[in-house]
Amino acid sequence: MSELFLIRHGQASFDADDYDQLSPLGERQSVLLGEYFAAQQLHFDLLACGSLRRHRQTLNGICRGLGQTMEGYSEQPGIDEYDFRTLTRDYAAQFADDPLWLAVQQQPRDKNVYYRLLRRVLIAWQGERFATRAESYQQFVDRVAAVTAWAQQQSQQHRRIAIVGSGGSLALFIGAVLGLGVEQIVDLNLQTKNTALHRCYLNRDTIKLASWNHTPHLDPIERHELVSYG
Repeated sequence: MSELFLIRHGQASFDADDYDQLSPLGERQSVLLGEYFAAQQLHFDLLACGSLRRHRQTLNGICRGLGQTMEGYSEQPGIDEYDFRTLTRDYAAQFADDPLWLAVQQQPRDKNVYYRLLRRVLIAWQGERFATRAESYQQFVDRVAAVTAWAQQQSQQHRRIAIVGSGGSLALFIGAVLGLGVEQIVDLNLQTKNTALHRCYLNRDTIKLASWNHTPHLDPIERHELVSYG
């Protein structure tokens, strides 16, 4: 069987107008992960990432740490994140009196409050409980499933594959492998650390999860302050 490393992007810019940009911390996390791969002599036959800027920046940082270029990488838009800002706005348009939405308005920089709201939004999105300008939950499921099928196909020619994506899309990928329900998948999403590894073994017929949310490059005690979730 081939090895598949699913990697969440580095920390993005939560407080900025443009979230889709690695923070300085996110850049450092990415390079450290590449250095970890190099130290473990883990080199990849195939590199891939979503189409978002933070995905490409993360893959670039990993490659810098590995001492190689991104030449020949595959862009897989199916592993892109859902449009969480549009979903949140559309949810709030229908549920303007939701206490969590009101709390976010009062504390816009409080990530804990925002992620509590986001969990509620995502579950309501799956249940089609509000109208949205974003894609449907089923469309999200279908495009991530297409990337899963692509990875299984690539395992016939490549022994070690790395794909950089987002917390939600990778949680859905793993959730499908494990047969999890929607709320469990959302919980995986919100617990995933930046530049965390989900390591799998796969072939054309099956995918087996070996480890989830692993950040060995941030394990040394002097790096604990580099762990983030946004």
